[in-house]
Amino acid sequence: MSCTLTFVDHHRSPDIRITDEPNVTAPAVATDSDLTDLIQAECREPFDTIITEEGLDSLMAATIIQIHQGGRGEHICIDAPLSEKAMRKMCKRGGRVLALHSRFIYESSLDCFDEVTFLNPWEIGLTDYCVAELLYRAVGHDDAFLRDLTAFGIVGDYNVEDSMETMCEVIEAYPDIFQELQAYRDEGALDKFAVLRSPFKPLLKRLRAPVVIGGVKEAQKMLAAVVNAPSFTYYDLMGESDHPVKKYLDRQYHKFLKLIDDEKMRFEMNRRMVGKVLLFEPKHKSDNVVRELADSIKDDRPDWIVAVKVRHSRREIKYSLRRGTLEVDLGQICRHMGVGGGNPFAAGAVVDDDQEFEDNFITEVNQYIA
Repeated sequence: MSCTLTFVDHHRSPDIRITDEPNVTAPAVATDSDLTDLIQAECREPFDTIITEEGLDSLMAATIIQIHQGGRGEHICIDAPLSEKAMRKMCKRGGRVLALHSRFIYESSLDCFDEVTFLNPWEIGLTDYCVAELLYRAVGHDDAFLRDLTAFGIVGDYNVEDSMETMCEVIEAYPDIFQELQAYRDEGALDKFAVLRSPFKPLLKRLRAPVVIGGVKEAQKMLAAVVNAPSFTYYDLMGESDHPVKKYLDRQYHKFLKLIDDEKMRFEMNRRMVGKVLLFEPKHKSDNVVRELADSIKDDRPDWIVAVKVRHSRREIKYSLRRGTLEVDLGQICRHMGVGGGNPFAAGAVVDDDQEFEDNFITEVNQYIA
């Protein structure tokens, strides 16, 4: 039985070039509309398996396609490359597989698939729509519920500027929630930073909570909860609604808050302060927990740079770096040091010597401030 893979992504491919594989095709189209038509054609027949990562863009894209398919298709959420054995087992079952916004697919063996179709607007010079937006444009453009889910993917992937039309529709649909964003829109100043200061921030925290608490298994439960429940609005999520998804997210969010509060108590007892940098190594090692913890500490202490580190092994230490009001470009510093990257406000680094990195990072920060 044949097995095909459609892989939809929107980021620059890593050094691994899957398009060099003989079974991979990457159709070249001239316009955004042509790409929408191509994705729409791929979605005419239902997919048997849908692969995502834990990020909101990936999960919301999968939710859109599963709702489009009437709930059909097995959802598999991954947090690492799939082994060759797992891929061959999937291919042996046959059918159509869809992978959405997953960097791990680049690192997985794809030679067992009879055909792989790779669709990525960034690779062919088109508008860098996130994957949720690409799926929404292809299969759900007249559905307000799918539009609202798409906005979560857009904001969660920091892709507001490329999806301004969808974002403005959502802001217009909820005027009493997004009054401030309407003013930014009218002034031509709407961007990802304004959106992340708006009520979208607590909404996204609720949607991320299940993944932070339970990883890939809870991500799968969350997607199933959304797909199988009646549609809902932002008013349902932010108000006193009895909607089952609202109840589920509230339970997970309370667990999330307790976890973060416990870690922040450890932070108060064990942090190190060097210049304008706060250094901390939490109990929990999950990348999702570390990112949320770094964000939360930064919100409490906006005048500082927060460096939360996790020691995955003796020679692999990861740092999540955040800053608030301090005028330092964290992404540029990490790129200059050759250990990672990011944007001015948030960056990440992977090093093999934590003391050397911390000494050099603090020196770079001090030079930047000076």
